[in-house]
Amino acid sequence: MNLNPRPGLAYVQSRITSPALTPETYRKWYEEVHIPDVLRACAPHITSAHRFLSPSPEKTTYPYLTLYPIRDTAWLRTADCSLFRVPLHHDLLPSADRFIFDVAAFDFRFYERIAGVGGGSNLKNKGVTRFVVVAQLDDMNAAGAEDGFEGRILEQSRASMLEGPGAATPFRSTLYKLDFVPPRPVKEGEEEAVVDTVPAPARYLVIHEFEEVSKEGVVREDALALEFSLLGVFGDPSGE
Repeated sequence: MNLNPRPGLAYVQSRITSPALTPETYRKWYEEVHIPDVLRACAPHITSAHRFLSPSPEKTTYPYLTLYPIRDTAWLRTADCSLFRVPLHHDLLPSADRFIFDVAAFDFRFYERIAGVGGGSNLKNKGVTRFVVVAQLDDMNAAGAEDGFEGRILEQSRASMLEGPGAATPFRSTLYKLDFVPPRPVKEGEEEAVVDTVPAPARYLVIHEFEEVSKEGVVREDALALEFSLLGVFGDPSGE
């Protein structure tokens, strides 16, 4: 057992890329097949999944978001890490090879938890977090930062939630730092993965959690602040 675990997050945004895959089928595959596969394969390291959808999916490049809290990100680099062996083929998927990457695209990253403000640990209380704002700071913002930059990101980002229409105070805010971006999975029969075009990953994320959506329906509009409403919580958040 690691006496100094580094908790973190698997951060997965996605979008449907084929008209053959309906939102209903995608939901069924994701919630009834894929998430149970992940939780079964990765327990006790990953015990829950939190799935969200952008309130403006037509305006969002990757409108779906799934967050998987990880007890210790060091596990991702061990030989017994089973996350990368979770099946990605299924008969529900409407492609010749029944491969999810043939009909959907993913922006998949791992982050290490740096600090948090508010009640409890991140995303722990089932049924409480109904809306999140993901504030992103890219490498350009962070590269020339002075000492103590990380310590101020959380405070400044949290304060920004009080600006503009629909301003509200998050009941919990958590700062994450990019750990690594995994390669795209290889389809059965492929020698090399087809590379998807995804945006450069943000070096830092601040995830702000809200118990309800503001009356305006939008907490904050910003190119680097993405908003998502809860679709469901799966597994056992108490194990995080």
